[in-house]
Amino acid sequence: MHVGHPNPNEAPASACADELLTSRTGTAALFLIVTALLIGCGSGSPPVVRAAERPAEPSAAAPSSVAAEHAPKDPKEESSAKNDGMTSILVSNSTETFCDGSKMDSAGYRKTLTKEERVQLPANDGTLAGKAKAVAIAAGGLCSGALKHLDRDFTVRDGVVRIPPIPGWAGIGIAMCTCKPEVEVNLLRLPGIWKVVWEGSAF
Repeated sequence: MHVGHPNPNEAPASACADELLTSRTGTAALFLIVTALLIGCGSGSPPVVRAAERPAEPSAAAPSSVAAEHAPKDPKEESSAKNDGMTSILVSNSTETFCDGSKMDSAGYRKTLTKEERVQLPANDGTLAGKAKAVAIAAGGLCSGALKHLDRDFTVRDGVVRIPPIPGWAGIGIAMCTCKPEVEVNLLRLPGIWKVVWEGSAF
C-alpha cells in the first residue's frame, strides 16, 4: 500500500491561515482566511479575494448637496432677514418749548425736526397704508395713543395718505401742536407719499 508523502512545498491549511493572520487584520483578513481554507493554500496560487468582499470605500459627498450649501441666498429671503422692524424718524433737536397753551408755535417746532432717531415700528400689514400708520404712531409723540386706537385705518391713494378723525380730549390742541408736524414730516419721507390729509380735523 503506497503511502503518499506530503509535498514539502505545501503548507497545512492551518499554517497558511496563521501566516495570513499575522499579515492582515480586521475584516479583510477574515475574508482572506475563509477563502484560503476553501480553496487551499497549497495549490500554488495566491488566495482569491473577490471584489464584492473588499471593504467598501467611503463614498464622496454628492455634488448637489455641496452646491446647495454654498448656493447664493434668495434676494427676497435676504431682504426679509434684514427687515427687523426698525426705521429712522426725525425728532426735535431743541429743548425749547413751542406748544404750552400760551405759546402755540407749531411751525417753529416743525423746523426743529432734523435729528435722526432709530425706532421700533409697531406691527403692521406691510402695505403702504399700514406702514404709514406705524410710522405715524412711532413719530406721533403726544398723540401716538390716539392714532393707535383709531376706529378706521389709514388709506393711501395717488400718493395721498388720509388719517381718520381723532377723538377729542382735554388738551388735544396742545398735543396736536407738536403731533401734526411730527406725523406729517415723517410720513412725507415715505416713498410714494407726497401729501397728508387729516380727516375731520378741527385743530
